[in-house]
Amino acid sequence: MTITLYSSIKCPWAARAWLALIEAGLDFELVEIDLSVPREPWYLEQINPVGKVPAIKWHDGTIICESSVCAEFVADHTGKLFPRDAISRSKVRFFIETFTAKFPPALYGALGGPPQKQKERLLEAVSTVEGLLKTFYKGGPFLLGSKEYTLAEVDCVPFMARFDMAGRHGLYNGTVYQDIRTDSKYKLFNEYLDNCLSRPSHVKIWDDEANSQAAKARLKSNKSSPDYIFLEELRLVGKVGLSAFSFAERSFPITISASVMTKPVQAGSDEYAISYGDVCREITKIVEQNSFKGLEDLASVILQAPSTVGAWRELVVQKEGGILRAEKEIFELDIASNAKSSIKGLTLGCIIGIYDHEREKKQDVIIDLSIKLGNWSASTNKSRFAEVEDQKRKLVEAVVAYVEKSDFKTVEALAQKISEVSFDVLPSSIEEIEVWISKPSALTFAKQSGVCITRRQGN
Repeated sequence: MTITLYSSIKCPWAARAWLALIEAGLDFELVEIDLSVPREPWYLEQINPVGKVPAIKWHDGTIICESSVCAEFVADHTGKLFPRDAISRSKVRFFIETFTAKFPPALYGALGGPPQKQKERLLEAVSTVEGLLKTFYKGGPFLLGSKEYTLAEVDCVPFMARFDMAGRHGLYNGTVYQDIRTDSKYKLFNEYLDNCLSRPSHVKIWDDEANSQAAKARLKSNKSSPDYIFLEELRLVGKVGLSAFSFAERSFPITISASVMTKPVQAGSDEYAISYGDVCREITKIVEQNSFKGLEDLASVILQAPSTVGAWRELVVQKEGGILRAEKEIFELDIASNAKSSIKGLTLGCIIGIYDHEREKKQDVIIDLSIKLGNWSASTNKSRFAEVEDQKRKLVEAVVAYVEKSDFKTVEALAQKISEVSFDVLPSSIEEIEVWISKPSALTFAKQSGVCITRRQGN
């Protein structure tokens, strides 16, 4: 009976058994299993009840499953790939165990992870392998000075190949791949990697196009994930903008809400979780150790800081006080880079109403202004953030002056005039403004009534 290998060209674990069979010089039939769909009943019933690859059906019909088990089974039955003396075998096993514990998690954690965390994970993993090679390489080209592949290469090369592929195809953020490949302190790792990747058995089974497309699809899936974790109303104190009274820098109560993208590929694992404490600590450190021109400046620093957590999905920063007569300021940014700066709870007195008794004296109206910022970027120059802060103050001053000297018959008319005044004050880069106004309601069972209008430049 012919040996049959059940494998997948895109799976590094399956490549272990594939390499072992080729290196052992065995003839076998290859059956490609599509891992993108549920396993067919025949595979679950006859080959592997848990549906994994690889699996080997041996000459006598025996089924062997699990990647490292398959590779070692081939080595034991052929007398190849594994040293004969117990000490050397223990060294190979130690190399494989240490590599497997460190390298694959770092590799897959780096794909789509935050740049700083990517770099830390990969450098730690590569440093671990470099340290192992200093002890076990013995001049190479393979482990323990072997001229042929050992089980160490069979088990480890599929992951090293994917590390190299991801770097060549630009799938890491930053220059971490280039740094590793050119740094002399990783000399043994790079020499070992090149030796392994040029081995005919690896070249025979490696499909660069299929594996790079699979990695890109995985990365795209992670980036477009609708999954996220969130942190609501983290209360801090920070130096953000100027005092409403002295126009001097001072500390204000700050409230920050944030959400961070997560990876659906990993979300089903009991071992996968983003630490809410990490999100909290990173934001707190930034706020407490810096001073900022305004909320926009604070948001940009948070978004650009090296993160161990993940890609930001949404960020809302809020400051109480700072603008006279207003309750608070808010800056919001979402994943689509829609940025909005708001002034909330601006309480003013004005003549407003249709009936004579309503117009006898000023009534309090509460005004919220939300400005949609065009071409906003976290990398905007700090001087631009100072300008935005100054423009918001001028906007409030203009609205206060206009409202308090005017009288209106309807809230709608007041909202329209405020939008016109706002566009007279604000620069042309402001795309849109939302004006929300409420006043005490004449309705028996309602506390307030009001209107919200949205106006765009030139409309």
